[in-house]
Amino acid sequence: MSQWVTVFTFTYPHEAHVLKTRLESEGILVSLKNENMVQVYNFMSNAIGGVRLQVPEPDVPRAMEIIKEGGWQTDRVKEDSFEDLMLQTGKRIPLLKRMGAMSAVILFLFVIVLVLLFMFSSPVGF
Repeated sequence: MSQWVTVFTFTYPHEAHVLKTRLESEGILVSLKNENMVQVYNFMSNAIGGVRLQVPEPDVPRAMEIIKEGGWQTDRVKEDSFEDLMLQTGKRIPLLKRMGAMSAVILFLFVIVLVLLFMFSSPVGF
């Protein structure tokens, strides 16, 4: 049995069903991962990676061809890891653009320590 591969992700199930119908009309088997979870808890969609449209591995090239022909944005196909998302976020913050990853972590920890010291220090003279 072939492995299922995610070829596209959506925020909501109704968006996924449009492409699912198109792919099924071409004879490609389609599975929607996380569909029911997002229907019940739609605010959790981004946290769990959205609704993942999956096809069997041998059908991936044809599915990608149909997706491109249909004008779908193919940059949403990649499943980002948490580290990739953090690096992308860091690139949008001007101060972090100039810092290395380790410097950003040290700065973050320094700010946390300062906040904790401020919160738990007792005022002098009381």
